[in-house]
Amino acid sequence: MTKPPDIELLGNGIRVGDEHIDTLAPGAAQRLRELFGPIASSYVFPGVGRAAQLLASGLILLLEEEPDAMKSLMVCFDAEDASPYPAFSEVPIFTAAIEFGGQRVGGPELESSLLRIPGVSSIAGLVRLEMGELSVGLHTKKRRGRFGKRTGARRLVLLDAEWGGVKQLGFPGAQAARKG
Repeated sequence: MTKPPDIELLGNGIRVGDEHIDTLAPGAAQRLRELFGPIASSYVFPGVGRAAQLLASGLILLLEEEPDAMKSLMVCFDAEDASPYPAFSEVPIFTAAIEFGGQRVGGPELESSLLRIPGVSSIAGLVRLEMGELSVGLHTKKRRGRFGKRTGARRLVLLDAEWGGVKQLGFPGAQAARKG
């Protein structure tokens, strides 16, 4: 697959080149599949009406099955540590850059550099930034050594972007902590 285009995260969607995509509008998921697909794997969560689609470029779309509405956009920067879903044990690495709030990341930035972004909060490997209706989660992990033990500094493995009214992923009590 050729290198995907860079993505800019906005309060009301994303920008890819000159194109604005409203992530909460009908057809957004289909447009992202056209730009960043094809679908490499998918998983339907039983009984909840949601599905996760892993695209060949290293993006994961979390969708309401009907009407194919986006809930979250995840960007994988590490083949083994990025996926939040056991159904995708290994994922393609996203090779382009993500921009948000004047910042640019492309993995595997160190957690210490992410903590210098103005306005971030952090707890146990999750660096979070709220920008109006956009919530950006930057998930960090230590690399696995040759014997499987995690060592060294934490680095960015997954970016999770969610827009307005979406149930936040992350640590328990995240909603209450942000409101309180």
